[in-house]
Amino acid sequence: MKRILLLVDYSSEFSRRILKGLIQYSKEHGPWIFYRLPDYYKTLYGKEGIIQWAKDWKADAIVARWDHEGTNLLESLEIPIVLQNYKDRSPFFSNLTGDYIGTGTMAARFFIKRRFRNFAFYDMIFPLFLFLAGVSMPY
Repeated sequence: MKRILLLVDYSSEFSRRILKGLIQYSKEHGPWIFYRLPDYYKTLYGKEGIIQWAKDWKADAIVARWDHEGTNLLESLEIPIVLQNYKDRSPFFSNLTGDYIGTGTMAARFFIKRRFRNFAFYDMIFPLFLFLAGVSMPY
């Protein structure tokens, strides 16, 4: 039985759908065991503590929301890693992310088709869209 460590916050619908998809996939290709470390574990023990926990539990794979700092720790596990990142994509691991440019294009076409000419989009991850589009904004 495969052991999958989940280090993803499930407060958003997107994240809950990830979990649903993993469970569905496990039913078809499993059986898998999932374990979700609570968010406070990282606060108490740091990334090194998470890595040690994964080693002790003998995790077969990890699905994590993890920033670029400390990816070398993940590499040391030598197991499949899938990262859910909103800002940066990892060149070393599989990335679980959205097609932000495609989504923005689809939304713009929706409004243009309905003859809207003046519209805008704002979100907390908006700087990512600007970064991907090569636009620099003075802050």
